[in-house]
Amino acid sequence: MPAPRETASRSTHILPSRTAFTLIELLVVIAIVAVLVGLLLPAVQQAREAARRMQCKNNLKQQGLAMHNYHDANNFLPAGGGQVNADWGHSQWVSLLPYLDQATIYNQWKFEGHDQADRGNNSANARLVSGLTLPWLLCPSSPLPPTIQPSVRQVNNWGSQMISQYYGVAGATNTATWTGQGNKPTVASLWNGAGDSMFSDRGMISSMTFRNMSECTDGLSNTLLVGEISNTLQDAFGNRGDGRPQCSPAEGAWFKGNFGDFKGNLMYSTVVVMYTPNAPVMGQTGVAGQGGWSSYNTPFASAHSGGAHVLLGDSSVKFVSDSINLDTLKYLAARDDSQINAEY
Repeated sequence: MPAPRETASRSTHILPSRTAFTLIELLVVIAIVAVLVGLLLPAVQQAREAARRMQCKNNLKQQGLAMHNYHDANNFLPAGGGQVNADWGHSQWVSLLPYLDQATIYNQWKFEGHDQADRGNNSANARLVSGLTLPWLLCPSSPLPPTIQPSVRQVNNWGSQMISQYYGVAGATNTATWTGQGNKPTVASLWNGAGDSMFSDRGMISSMTFRNMSECTDGLSNTLLVGEISNTLQDAFGNRGDGRPQCSPAEGAWFKGNFGDFKGNLMYSTVVVMYTPNAPVMGQTGVAGQGGWSSYNTPFASAHSGGAHVLLGDSSVKFVSDSINLDTLKYLAARDDSQINAEY
């Protein structure tokens, strides 16, 4: 009798289908791509910001070269108030137009025959540059809008106007060890509309005087000409706003200087140094509300991490840290304080 067959005990293995393998492989690939993107994206953003910072620096370099060419032709630097008389003056940027490839606009500019006794507030000039943006006055990293619509107090058909993101340095407020003869502790006594802003004309881009470079006795490499204000400012509660002069009420533009009859205490194209860069001082002395008449102590500000760019009198450009000693920054803003600048 034949022996019964033994039934071999076998484990049953169910092989995964190719579809399952494909799904797993896809998930692995997606995970790898996500990791790579996470690693590469910050590097790409850093590279883009580095390029934007370089462009911002180049903007100031162009401005510095234009100022030197202007000085060679006129024997003085442009004033932030233009005509420097009892009317609105045009900004230093208007004076520099022929030296920054904008001679066509400059040749059409109405310096006389103004309406409402205004030069820097001339409606014909405003219409001439309506909607125009000048790249050398705009930082590519800035989150601020490049143009505004002037308020109803202005001529209704002005059109949109560019607001500069670079400002001439008219001087600095006093320090514990230095009091500038051209500084006034407050301008409220001169004109109440300027609030409690601090005024100075001890810088090279004065709001009321055309300065010769020989007046820079501290040395051009130790004196500021222009500073960057291309970002919003923060107040003590973390709220942010646009603190640039001209912005609220929206009555100014890049071509508007100051009202000469107020002796420099109504400035739209220059600032007086009172704070360190990016200081959280929105709403404090000289930086009232959203820009405007009483905001010409607005600190230098930028979206570049850690500070802001400045232009020196020798056309060199430096990055000033948020942590710079305030007295050092003020000494840099004054042309003739005879103070020794520390490293910054």
